[in-house]
Amino acid sequence: MVDTIPMVNLMSHVPFLLCIEPLSSMSVYVRIKRFPLFQTVVNEFVAYRSMLGFVASEQLSPRSVAILTYALAGFAHPSSVGILQAILYSLSPESSKTFSQVVMRGVVGGCAACFLTACVAGTLIDS
Repeated sequence: MVDTIPMVNLMSHVPFLLCIEPLSSMSVYVRIKRFPLFQTVVNEFVAYRSMLGFVASEQLSPRSVAILTYALAGFAHPSSVGILQAILYSLSPESSKTFSQVVMRGVVGGCAACFLTACVAGTLIDS
């Protein structure tokens, strides 16, 4: 049921595009592809806590851990939407309707920036 949501399908391909390499099996990869979704829907702390188990059991290469760290380090999640909207409203209360329409674009842009930073880090980190 959850896999039919477009955002879940879109975000599940991010680790593949970032060249994340599980060391043990594809079942690890299936669990890894949830991290960007956790970061975007909940927050990065939940995603980092989930990643900690893989790091402790050495199921990810050090390069993959570094790439995931860059991908998950961002403020593109629902609580940042509230923070951004509150800040913008305090600056200009008469434009609150415009801000509420634009703020989700900022979240999408924030996700894209985090993932692009991870791509750059992946090209600079040796295997």
